[in-house]
Amino acid sequence: MFRYEILAMFENGNAVYNDFTKALLSHRMEDLNDILLDIAYTSMSYFDVGKCPPERTPENFYRGLVLGLIVSLRDQYQIVSNRESGQGRYDIAMYPLERNKDTFIMEFKVFDAKKERSLEQTAANALKQIEEKNYEADLIAAGIGRGQISKRYCSEVNL
Repeated sequence: MFRYEILAMFENGNAVYNDFTKALLSHRMEDLNDILLDIAYTSMSYFDVGKCPPERTPENFYRGLVLGLIVSLRDQYQIVSNRESGQGRYDIAMYPLERNKDTFIMEFKVFDAKKERSLEQTAANALKQIEEKNYEADLIAAGIGRGQISKRYCSEVNL
């Protein structure tokens, strides 16, 4: 019984893992959000992602979660977290090991009701930050064309 239960846990985890990486590489943002939401509702506590001090705790938590979900892509991408580029520091960048693959810059943001009206505005601010701080500078310096760089955001999942 224990063997069956343990193997079932890993099979379920692998399905989530595979679905997430496939959605990311296919640029299916709605699927990515659905997967993160499902993980949040079934596995997380407010204390993992709540807005308790310091304010960046939820961003750091989600960055770590996504890093864990994309680690299997290391054979296709150099995955970099919290690296300085341009005039700031992106949350995650994925440099392709093969030139024909897309490159990804990810920025995580927490909804701030004092500054923003909606999660959509939070997302727009994340993309604006990527542009204004020129996070793609290191990618371009590495020979990656602007057209290959996919800029993505992840907003806090409301629990």
